Amino acid sequence: MSAKLQFLVVLCFTGITAKGSIVRLEEEKLTFMLPPGWVAIPEQMVAQKNAELQRNLSKPYPINFKYGYQIDGADWFSYPYILVKQEADTRIPESKLHELLTIDLSPAKNKVRELAPKIFGNVSLGRFAYDPNTQKIWSESTSTLAGGEEVRGLRMMVPTEKGITGFYFYATAEQYAYLKPVFRQTALSVAPDPEIAYQPEAILTADKTNTAPWVFPIMVLCWLVPGIIATNRNHPKRIPIWLLTIILGWTGIGWVAAMIRAFWRIPKPKQPTDLEPLTLD
Repeated sequence: MSAKLQFLVVLCFTGITAKGSIVRLEEEKLTFMLPPGWVAIPEQMVAQKNAELQRNLSKPYPINFKYGYQIDGADWFSYPYILVKQEADTRIPESKLHELLTIDLSPAKNKVRELAPKIFGNVSLGRFAYDPNTQKIWSESTSTLAGGEEVRGLRMMVPTEKGITGFYFYATAEQYAYLKPVFRQTALSVAPDPEIAYQPEAILTADKTNTAPWVFPIMVLCWLVPGIIATNRNHPKRIPIWLLTIILGWTGIGWVAAMIRAFWRIPKPKQPTDLEPLTLD
């Protein structure tokens, strides 16, 4: 076992048992725990990596990795490393997340090879898996680079109310066997801010938008029933009943009191007599 691989094995176990540094992605409003001994790759180096990948593509394709992380002291972008980018800038419905399980990625590997023949000799893509408990999307890949080196990858995407952010963990096949638990632990530590955390319940509300407009008018009508009844009966106390309904009807007790008063028996008015008083001449 090489000295570098021995270091990675030690890093693997320390990464599982020890806490690393907390990383804050301010624009994405995400926080995660970077493994011990890992550092951020300078932004200009990430930009150069994007440009390098672009140059090796057979046709234009957007490559917009924004952040990178790797082991401290190693050459930039020497394996293993982590890349982060924004996958989508709008909220994805939960039904679409579950549909990921049915997507066949086998045709995509041919497209990847056609797009980047100078980079990949062979590509194998695993199926997507959405875990509703952790609200994360997972997939794995195996790639043989043009130089013959085999690289394994773990992809984790975290959906939020703002969109989806993707984390890409890359290592050689030998490194990946030891680092996969560290990669997975790092991916599981990714947490969005509470205000943008994915809310599956919002889907249920959105799916019922066709019936929701009827709910409020019906509720208002039920609330005003005592006043409507009092008016229909030409109740002499209809104005106080309306005031009771509007001001205290929402309490329930006020509504019941207004309803009882609206049905209260209306006293009959006294009938005037037409008889003239008798007079004696």
